Amino acid sequence: MSEEAIRTQVGTILGEVAAVGKVYSYGVVAVTIEDFAKAFLADDGTICGWRISRESSEEKYDDPAESTAKHTFKLTGYKALSVVNGSDAVWQALLNAICGRFRFDHYLSGINDSGATQVTQVSPMQILKSDERLFFDSVLCHYAELAITVEELITS
Repeated sequence: MSEEAIRTQVGTILGEVAAVGKVYSYGVVAVTIEDFAKAFLADDGTICGWRISRESSEEKYDDPAESTAKHTFKLTGYKALSVVNGSDAVWQALLNAICGRFRFDHYLSGINDSGATQVTQVSPMQILKSDERLFFDSVLCHYAELAITVEELITS
């Protein structure tokens, strides 16, 4: 299991949450703000989506043939604000649903295999920030940063 495979699995699990919008298991790179906004257009035409990036990785030797790596991933989310449908309550419910989906999923839905690298522990999802910000040429959006740490055992 590589860092990339773990990040992809986090994205797959995130995508299972209802109304989560577009999910990218990598940082979205665009030349223009318009292209960046288009990347997060949900099926209903509103901005709603997430991108996942690695914030940090640290590795330590457990013994001469084994090490443990801890990867912390940041999930950054955007959703267009709407006064009509009480979007803050909807946004907070979405954040709770995301946290709930990862809660007690200690091996990221079974990616713990018996190969040379194994997921050994997954932290609960943390909400680091949730507020409103101006994005995408004057679109007011809900914005959140979530974090999850995944530990893997690497053997030679």
